[in-house]
Amino acid sequence: MKKTTHVVYVGFIALVTLTGCFEANDVAPTLDTESIKASVQGRWTIEKISNKLCRDNSCNTSMVGGSPQEYFEFKSDSAFLMRVSPTASAALKDAYKATYELGGVILLQNSNRTERFEVVELKAKKVVLQSVFTGRDPAAIFTDTYYLYR
Repeated sequence: MKKTTHVVYVGFIALVTLTGCFEANDVAPTLDTESIKASVQGRWTIEKISNKLCRDNSCNTSMVGGSPQEYFEFKSDSAFLMRVSPTASAALKDAYKATYELGGVILLQNSNRTERFEVVELKAKKVVLQSVFTGRDPAAIFTDTYYLYR
């Protein structure tokens, strides 16, 4: 009996030790519409924007720094984007209707265009939004990544 208890005890220790070596893959939480809407509401300053263009298996990326005057402002049903031109002589102001969708997607629409942003990272003071789209040339794929902070 003592030998059986010892074998069970050693087997249990080996099992615990071996399972501790395996990495647990955390399942990414599903971002529901209400939590995204509540989390992103307010004004977010643009830290930087990464613009990536891919065509014919070749990609070029450029990084544009933001300024304190540039921001995204999200409300429950709308959004506003303020960008300053590199020469600071003109400003780009876009108002959008905002729709929040499952999976961390924010759909921004106005009379000129529709943009689909995916929430890549969401923290209390930082959010990263990514938009992938094609232009007039269907072989060109554009990816704009906005790094925002409060």
